[in-house]
Amino acid sequence: MSKVEKIIISILTIALGIAFIVKDPGFVVGYAATAIGCYLCISGGYDYAIRLTLRGSIKAVLGVLLVFFPWLMANILLYLFAAFLIVIGIFYLATLFNSRLKGTPMVLLLLIAILYIVVGVLIIINEFAAQEWIIIVMGVSLIIDGLVSLFDALTTKETKTKKR
Repeated sequence: MSKVEKIIISILTIALGIAFIVKDPGFVVGYAATAIGCYLCISGGYDYAIRLTLRGSIKAVLGVLLVFFPWLMANILLYLFAAFLIVIGIFYLATLFNSRLKGTPMVLLLLIAILYIVVGVLIIINEFAAQEWIIIVMGVSLIIDGLVSLFDALTTKETKTKKR
């Protein structure tokens, strides 16, 4: 990838992060789901064409669902994420009770386990606030990633590759 391409991608990443923070979550989820759904439909069609029928079919179905039901898919993913956090918290608690940890490591593991469980339950209780915060966190991480990539692109020298 050329230096100019890296700079352009970095700037677009920063702009997307700003859009995630500034725009209404419904706007962001709708357009992101549509874009991802279109990509999955095209990718699924390609996979189907090269005889990867099961993978292509799954991608295409998920793509259609994302295009036509973006909020339903977002809610399903949010609830799966919440369940995942709760299960991880429970596993951490089980690890804590089955281990012989003492002192600071025990307290840290207990705090992490409780945090995972509490965040998972809060996501289930108030999914709309959770969606807004997740989108804001995604926006901040995109901005940070874009700034790091931009700094990297501007400070590294482009090496010329030999043509064969």
